[in-house]
Amino acid sequence: METVEEEGGSVEDAFDEDGNVLVHFVSSQAMKKTFIESTCGTVQVNTSFDFESSKYKLCGFCYLNPATNGSEFCALASLADETTMTLRIAFEFFKKLCSHVLPQVIIVDKDFTEIAVLQQVFRAARIVCVISMLLII
Repeated sequence: METVEEEGGSVEDAFDEDGNVLVHFVSSQAMKKTFIESTCGTVQVNTSFDFESSKYKLCGFCYLNPATNGSEFCALASLADETTMTLRIAFEFFKKLCSHVLPQVIIVDKDFTEIAVLQQVFRAARIVCVISMLLII
């Protein structure tokens, strides 16, 4: 992680009172650079579940890069849980990354805690909830 920071990336950590990691936020220099240069006003936030044995959740911050017309991650955060406090920490770390321009639209799924925290952290952004539906015939 020291190498990521030395090369211009961002590494942010938050710990609980026992020293356990609550949030581990990472954005490499290349991720930051392309995100900042894209000036994209729309970001998608999504969190996976049970992707590894320690049960941390992986929260991804994704945007459409107009230069490549492809979706790219600008940051990833490992979360100990999805409480209001942990989500707020991760979203505040992401907000620091958006110092060039705050997102105008944030796309999320139906996680209501995530939506409420995003509304508090990114007050001017429009939060759009997209619910996937699977049609089985």
